[in-house]
Amino acid sequence: MRRIRPIEKVIDYAHLKARSDWLDVFLCASCKFFLGSASGLLAVANIFGKPCAIANQVPVSHALGFGFYDIAIPRLMWSVREQRYLDFGEIFESDVANFRFTRLFEESGVQPLESTPEDIRNLAVEMLERCEGRGVYTQEDEALQQCFKALMRPGHYSYGGINRVGRDFLRKYAHLLDGRQATP
Repeated sequence: MRRIRPIEKVIDYAHLKARSDWLDVFLCASCKFFLGSASGLLAVANIFGKPCAIANQVPVSHALGFGFYDIAIPRLMWSVREQRYLDFGEIFESDVANFRFTRLFEESGVQPLESTPEDIRNLAVEMLERCEGRGVYTQEDEALQQCFKALMRPGHYSYGGINRVGRDFLRKYAHLLDGRQATP
């Protein structure tokens, strides 16, 4: 994991000398919410009932997270051959939706892209708003959620899930829900 630049009131725990198994569990049990990726530590936060904001979610079909209050943002998929994003309909209609291994992406000519710092920040802000009872969702936000969820089918990891994809992520990438293309 790369170090983060120094930020006031932020601890880069992954690189802290005091890091320990015990402290991992303590922090997951006492945090307001967990911000991370689909790692083993996420499960610890879920066990303690802590809401999780999950970035870089892959497989894409697992975009709805585990816990009742979780929100997540999937990785975008880039077609190396066609030099464009795959839209979510294309992803969910193909095996790419359930890909877990690098080899499968490489063989398919698809590159999973990491969440941008802006997308991760927006995810964290949304989760903080939700934790503080200030989360606001418009009718358009609800329509985007339903559009994303409607693309899932039996066999997708999150099929039937009740959780949410990040609000600002869906706003920003709405063009990937309706098939219009854009380049990064």
